[in-house]
Amino acid sequence: MENRKGQYRKLTEDEKEFIKSYAKGHSRIEITNALNERFQTDVPVYKVDCFLQCNGIATGYCSGHKYTQEEYEFLKAYVPGHSIAEISTAFNEKFGLHIKTTALERYMHRNNIHTGNTGYFKTNHKPINMFSVGTERIRSSRKNKYIFVKVAEPDIWELKHLLVYKQAYGAVPEKKIVIFLDGNTLNPQLDNLMAVDKQIQLIMNRNNLPRNSKEETLASIQLATLMVAISDAKKKLHK
Repeated sequence: MENRKGQYRKLTEDEKEFIKSYAKGHSRIEITNALNERFQTDVPVYKVDCFLQCNGIATGYCSGHKYTQEEYEFLKAYVPGHSIAEISTAFNEKFGLHIKTTALERYMHRNNIHTGNTGYFKTNHKPINMFSVGTERIRSSRKNKYIFVKVAEPDIWELKHLLVYKQAYGAVPEKKIVIFLDGNTLNPQLDNLMAVDKQIQLIMNRNNLPRNSKEETLASIQLATLMVAISDAKKKLHK
């Protein structure tokens, strides 16, 4: 049985209302920390981010980051003569952040920090990729959102849940697909992943079998497996 601090449980109505009322002007991390302190729980940042995105709640927080004096001084000293791609890379690597280039540009503009560059690269000069290997980003794919991880230069990304699964069990079998047991595509924890036959996945989709929790999904897998077995048995009888 999952306890209150389990990261797979659904947010309570009180927690949802707290997030809605507290979100404005705060970063994802600040909202998550305040939520966990208020309710003495251990909700992860990705769950708060998912709730905000799914409910169209805008925090109004500038790129989720408050710039420190040290960061301002670094930009003021480093920016002149460098491209925005170089600035973004240097800034994020120095402070261990993942601030978007557009957010940095807005901050620099507000604080009158200028590169002095024309915006063009010199011959044989290649821009530095702004994302280092290991960077994680949330992207939309079909109807869902997934976490992608940059695994190689110059711009090679892979789905995090597949990386997690492969690190534990090896390559995903050809006729199987990795699913999220709790239905949350932003929760790539190993114990939330399972490789099932593509045929089983197809049956679950066609029959809209529930998968809103681990228990529901496992029950749906069993039902889909039974449906496939019955279908196969009928085919044999008619041969």
